[in-house]
Amino acid sequence: MSLLKHPDPLVVRAAALASGRIAKPLPVKVMQDIMKRSKESMRSVMVAGLLAAGDTLLTRRQFTEATAIFDALRADRLAPPEQVTAWRGANAREFLHGHSVAGSACC
Repeated sequence: MSLLKHPDPLVVRAAALASGRIAKPLPVKVMQDIMKRSKESMRSVMVAGLLAAGDTLLTRRQFTEATAIFDALRADRLAPPEQVTAWRGANAREFLHGHSVAGSACC
């Protein structure tokens, strides 16, 4: 997790994406914390990692955990492509598990 705080942005991006693919609770929490207090460029890197984590959790059928990540991202101010991706992820569980997302609205 120390790589998520590395001074080299390329290292941080690689660490965020790798952490997202692993999707364990502690790295997800660290990425969420970094995202909340970072500059825009670092926020987008953390968002990419969190979106990857949500997708990973969906493939594992861990719908509650995935939805929590996507819903937290949807509640934040994201760039339009990231908003769409978070919305898609939050709604994917409806197709995979039969739940509907109440009050879903994109963008």
